[in-house]
Amino acid sequence: MVISFLLTLGCGKDSPQNGPANESIALVESHDKPLREVSKEAFVKSKEIEAIGQDSDKKSPIEETSKEKITEEKKASQSNEEAKKKEVQKSAKKRKPSKRPQITFDSIVHHLPTITRGETFAHEFKFKNTGDAPLSILLAVPSCGCTLPSYPFLDIPPDSSGVIGLEYNSVGKHGRQEAEITITANTRPKETMLTMVFDVEEPEEESKVKKDTLSN
Repeated sequence: MVISFLLTLGCGKDSPQNGPANESIALVESHDKPLREVSKEAFVKSKEIEAIGQDSDKKSPIEETSKEKITEEKKASQSNEEAKKKEVQKSAKKRKPSKRPQITFDSIVHHLPTITRGETFAHEFKFKNTGDAPLSILLAVPSCGCTLPSYPFLDIPPDSSGVIGLEYNSVGKHGRQEAEITITANTRPKETMLTMVFDVEEPEEESKVKKDTLSN
């Protein structure tokens, strides 16, 4: 506004009388020039800052390529996992269930009547191979030395039967007795326990002697 006012004062007059007015205009313009220069510099700097911000938003080619590589690697890993799953499924379908034997006893516990001490008796535990592979009896271990087991040494084919023998000596025994045999075979589970339960009583002669000694 100061510039326009001073310009109106000296407009259309070139006489020397207007010299002070021209000097005033020149002075005002000289003071206003630094302001214009500063405003230009600020404008240029603002544009530069805006350009820098735009450039920062843009992704560099290196970043773009690295991201593309990561996505490609993920896709490749996913495809590999899917291929592995398909292979596992195919192999599972191709696999046939393994054949196994199965031993099935008529009874694993046998109750005997009361026996007299000193007697020896035998019993047979009958079994059948109910599996689809040959059955092998590997071992038969008794619980004490008074029990003697016997078992087949040859394999038992599927749907075939066999026996586990047990012989017991009651010498020196008295009262309730349990004779056990642990059978080990190529089955699952590997071990099967067979048990005989019985009572052992004293002979009549010994019982009479005891009664006579007690009465005397």
